[in-house]
Amino acid sequence: MAAAVRPNIGFAILLLMSNVYVAAQTAAPSANLSIFLPPNTPGDSVHVRYALYGPFGAYGSYSEPKLGTRLITIPLAFEQKAATAIKGLVWAAGCEIETFDMPLEGLDVQRTFSCRPQRTVRLSGKMRDTESIDLKQVEIRVHYLAGWACRFFSFLDCSVPQIPVGFATIAADGSFEIDLPDFGADPTASQPGSEFQLVLQEIKTWNLIAFLHAEQQSLRTSGRELKVLSEYPQPIVVVFERIH
Repeated sequence: MAAAVRPNIGFAILLLMSNVYVAAQTAAPSANLSIFLPPNTPGDSVHVRYALYGPFGAYGSYSEPKLGTRLITIPLAFEQKAATAIKGLVWAAGCEIETFDMPLEGLDVQRTFSCRPQRTVRLSGKMRDTESIDLKQVEIRVHYLAGWACRFFSFLDCSVPQIPVGFATIAADGSFEIDLPDFGADPTASQPGSEFQLVLQEIKTWNLIAFLHAEQQSLRTSGRELKVLSEYPQPIVVVFERIH
């Protein structure tokens, strides 16, 4: 008669503990950075760019507030590996740009966006040679190009953050007005590499039609975009460069 095989309870417990350990090692870290926005901050105007650093190298991305909340959540891990540091920039309409640079210890982190008030600067302009454009079907969009951000994030090569900061319809005579954030008075936003990019796009489709450049050379950056200033001559004349 064959002897009954008695279960090895100790081995079963050891195997269970081993599986739990492996699962814990392979599970993605759950730590997050929570950024709280002040009351009355328009969520659709908030822009966050960040970079994580750790055993995976460096990883850059962006985040937005959760729908219906004043909370931005950034996972502090990439490829299931916990980040050891994070850098970021936050901007909301009516506020100066805020940057942060902090080490991480694998724990949840909380911070508040302080929203230092920022005034606006009026940009009045007029387009030349608009005969070939149906001005009722297009609008001007302005993006802030943060060329300094690549240096801030310590990236030798990166996609320059583009933040939409204003738009305007165009009158029948080609004139327009846009209130832009006064980045010229913002020590962070006015760093070398900063510029405003003006583009012409269709209202219904958002198709990009042309880039707009100031006719006056002294208002242009080396990349032909508009300089970041606290005051502009009124009006500035802009010419368009069609996209083929």
